[in-house]
Amino acid sequence: MANLTGIKQPAIARLENRKSIPKIDILFKLLDPLGYTLAIVQKEIVKEGNPIK
Repeated sequence: MANLTGIKQPAIARLENRKSIPKIDILFKLLDPLGYTLAIVQKEIVKEGNPIK
């Protein structure tokens, strides 16, 4: 994972052991080689069973 992300192995180990919380840029570096991305999307507001768009 370190080779794929450019993140040093000790930093990855800290994340795996929950001793560190990743910043947003680190999340993107970790997700990309796994084929994932992070998206922030607006929640749909539901009123009387009908989503408002």
